[in-house]
Amino acid sequence: MLLAADEMAYRARALAQSDPFTLLARRSMDRAIDAERTAQPGNFAIWATAAFTKGYCVRRVEEEDEGVTYAASPEDTLPDLDQLDAKTTEIVAALRSDDDSLHEYLISDEERLLDVLDQVIGSEVRNRLENTNQVLTSPARAELEDYLTYWVVRGYALRAAELATGALTRA
Repeated sequence: MLLAADEMAYRARALAQSDPFTLLARRSMDRAIDAERTAQPGNFAIWATAAFTKGYCVRRVEEEDEGVTYAASPEDTLPDLDQLDAKTTEIVAALRSDDDSLHEYLISDEERLLDVLDQVIGSEVRNRLENTNQVLTSPARAELEDYLTYWVVRGYALRAAELATGALTRA
């Protein structure tokens, strides 16, 4: 029996408290967050890291829920970081659109996945709003939602890209 979307979101947030990344995924995330830290002032890189990690964990929980187990491929067979990041960007674009190419990267129902991602994104937005002493205007809130959505989706896409590039193999 498959988990409900709220249970998947809960488990993803719990898994994010650990270090859920493969070594290659960690390198990819570190590179993306370093670039974000340079581009954005303040706490944005911290927020991006949290959202990215939770998105990655959504995919890990989805895999577990579907009964699929993956392991990191041997070091000498891993794709290079640029190849992994390019595939991640491709999957992000598919997830953020109605692109039919998305379906080749899904392991479960699209509607259920989008519900889980929405719940995780919603909790990230609430966390950031609760920790600020400012009242955001509607446009500012929409920008925050878009920002956090991007990073959650990028985390999910990274895990899917690991599989698509051969960085993960079926265990």
